Amino acid sequence: ALEVAKGEAEQANRSKSRFLAAASHDLLQPLNAARLFASTLRQNSSRLDDDSAGLVRRVDHSLNVAEALLSSLLDISRLDQGALKPQWADFPLDQLFETLERQFADLAQRRGLKLRVRRCGLTVHSDLKMLQRVLFNLVSNAMRYTRQGGVLVGCRKRGDALWIEVRDTGRGIPAVEQERIFEEFHRLDEADHADGEFDSGLGLGLAICHRICHMLEIPLTVRSTVGKGSVFAVRVRLAEPASEAPAGVNMPTATASGLAGVRVLCVDDDREILDGMRLLLERWRCHVETAENRAEAIEHAGQAFDLLLIDYHLADKDNGLSVAEALRQASGRSFPVLVLTADRSDELGQRIEELGFVRLTKPVKPAALRALMRHVIDGEFS
Repeated sequence: ALEVAKGEAEQANRSKSRFLAAASHDLLQPLNAARLFASTLRQNSSRLDDDSAGLVRRVDHSLNVAEALLSSLLDISRLDQGALKPQWADFPLDQLFETLERQFADLAQRRGLKLRVRRCGLTVHSDLKMLQRVLFNLVSNAMRYTRQGGVLVGCRKRGDALWIEVRDTGRGIPAVEQERIFEEFHRLDEADHADGEFDSGLGLGLAICHRICHMLEIPLTVRSTVGKGSVFAVRVRLAEPASEAPAGVNMPTATASGLAGVRVLCVDDDREILDGMRLLLERWRCHVETAENRAEAIEHAGQAFDLLLIDYHLADKDNGLSVAEALRQASGRSFPVLVLTADRSDELGQRIEELGFVRLTKPVKPAALRALMRHVIDGEFS
């Protein structure tokens, strides 16, 4: 009976995994199209009356909420399934800190908070993307519950380990709540931060942090005093003194140059996505061509373009990786390829990396797309 029950549970888990993989793509496709159209509207908001501009901002905010909730649910599912595996590497922590500071500087300014990120000049051994996700969630959480003062990110070296701390001057967390905050769907009273900057969320941010830290085998602690603030800390291993960060772990950074005049070929089997992408890219003064399938993409092989933006899941069980390879072969030249996909699996990420392509997960955030386009055009492929 136990064997039968175990088999049924494993089958149910596999079915859930397949459903989530399919649902993530089907749900994120229309959300991605809506995000592109809303971003284009926001860029034109100066031409709208105040009421219309306000509606556009609210639509964009609602899309942000939906994206964050869906992404969090998918992340929780993948962590529970063991679908994520750490990619261990040595990298300078200041590299991650610089990205974090850029990410939250504007938000801190809008909320009247002071964000301080203290560099430490040390190299750590961890999974860069997972550690980044943990710290981003912790800083976002600190911003959410802090109304005055600010947030400090810094390090404390203890022996052969480094403690990374995120301190805030927020409302603090009662002792009875400090264990429960890492549970799924557990949220503190939202009254202090219902100011429109943040969605109410599902209470998954800290649960994701806790799972990732467990996977990385690093402790995640919290100290808090009601009325004074909180300190979240994670302990990471320091890299060996002689080691150097490999070139492959560099974080994408936007260069000073713009995208005016960049020639882009977009391939997607969803016309709404293509229309939204064209509008967005043309606002950045790019020259845009589109294709809905392999045959139409190959027709552009003789044309000169600087970048291929291609969806991974295409019609008729085709995929963006094979189409991109075929297009490179037909054109007889190499060009940067950005693969847009809702699939966050390590297996797909490894295939994309092996081909020399770059992955951007859906829904596409225009700021991330723009920075990544600059990176691949002005950096690796200059």
